[in-house]
Amino acid sequence: MPNLKNYISVNSRLFAVVLTLPYFHFVQSPSFAQPKDNADSFAVVELFTSEGCSSCPPADKVLSGLIKEARDKGLNIYGLSFHVDYWDYIGWKDPYSNKKYSERQFQYSRAFKNNRKYTPQMIVNGQKEFVGSNQSEAENSVQDALAKTASVKIILQSKLADNQLQLDYSVAGLAKNTIINIALVESDLVQDVSRGENRGRLLKHDNVVRDFQVFQRTKGKAVFDLSDVESSNAGVIVYVQDAASMKILGARRIYLSEVQ
Repeated sequence: MPNLKNYISVNSRLFAVVLTLPYFHFVQSPSFAQPKDNADSFAVVELFTSEGCSSCPPADKVLSGLIKEARDKGLNIYGLSFHVDYWDYIGWKDPYSNKKYSERQFQYSRAFKNNRKYTPQMIVNGQKEFVGSNQSEAENSVQDALAKTASVKIILQSKLADNQLQLDYSVAGLAKNTIINIALVESDLVQDVSRGENRGRLLKHDNVVRDFQVFQRTKGKAVFDLSDVESSNAGVIVYVQDAASMKILGARRIYLSEVQ
């Protein structure tokens, strides 16, 4: 399927948009196997996307396929959908977009030293980046990640009370210059887009990041407000990252439907 690259300048920053033609996109179910001798292996898949970008829906489907595979087979694949805000100006304001998610993508650009900030961008374990709609690249990158072992151990305890999630975390083996990312994610989100590049399309999203907190302590507590989140479709992903190289060192996940 041919791709057309069109580069535009926004506020003196260069963003690459990959326009995938035509709009339909077939996503086959990926097939992964967690190495039996490497239960601590993991793949954190971060997708930087936007409802205002016409080339993003195919990438959203790729991420959804990875998330479904992980849940169905109990694999350590952790998908996160970060909705950036720099496409909000072109006619449709993405209700899930957040400036700090755009800034997180810029952090990766600086770490990679390539000045590439575009949607849809997929990044695996903070090290491998590629166009998010490239399913074969996504599958290969995830399989490579699952062949490696986490270098930290994450222990989580959680409880639900008064429409809040309270999460206690502890990280063993944490080196200097590392951070602990804790993301509240929600799946099965549907949006009928009435303006912008995706006008008239019904968009579906999984593991959309609804809140994102960063810590530097080896032990701590995170509290999330669940007022605007459907708990049965939500979860928390905790992953440890080197602040300079952006390499991800380990990850854990909790489904809120399993929290007592």
